[in-house]
Formats: sequence, C-alpha cells, structure tokens
Amino acid sequence: MTGFDLPYVENSGYRVTPTCINSTVPQKTNSLRYAGPAETDTPALVAYDGRNTERTELIFTTDLAHNFGFLADYAIATGNSNWTLYYYADFSGNFTCLSGRDGPVGSEIAFRSAIKGCN
Repeated sequence: MTGFDLPYVENSGYRVTPTCINSTVPQKTNSLRYAGPAETDTPALVAYDGRNTERTELIFTTDLAHNFGFLADYAIATGNSNWTLYYYADFSGNFTCLSGRDGPVGSEIAFRSAIKGCN
C-alpha cells in the first residue's frame, strides 16, 4: 500500500483517564472518537470503511491517498486542508471537494482515491 505514513491504523493517542467537556451536541452522545494525527494542525485526510467513522480507519498525511483496499464511505479533512475525493481509483471518475479550511469537517461520500487540494 502507498500514499500514507505508518502507523496508519494504530490509535495510541486515546486518553487513558476520563475527561469532561461541555458540548452543544443536541443529541445523546454514546461515545467520542479522535480523528486524524495527534497534532491537530497537521493537514490530513482520514478515510473510513463505514459511515460515521465505523470500521477501518486510514490517516493520509501525504499529498496522495489511493490504493487503500476498500471503498471509503466517510472522510474527515483536518489541519485546514482541502482534498479532492474521486469515486474511482487512480484519481478518476466523479469527484468532490472536501474543504477543512474552517477546522475539521466530515463528509459521507463514497471514494476510492484522493489528492490534496481542490481545483
């Protein structure tokens, strides 16, 4: 596999002690999940195999994200980065821009490849 830095599926940054925060989420929250690199200002694309951050998670910090072995159903852009998501592998087919310039943003969209930046 290419297009991402290792470790790409390890999640060693979880807090080991409970932490309370104030939230404006109007619905009941059962759990929280940290998305992206440990440094929140690092430009990255987080791809999930499953809607709403379910199942497999890959974190891409390079300019290209491809050949990750599954059809991603959900993505999060971090570090004020923008990404063009393509439906097919090798950066082809229908595409859409995922813009995280105002902070982390998520999108439910199926894609098989992505490139940093939006044209």
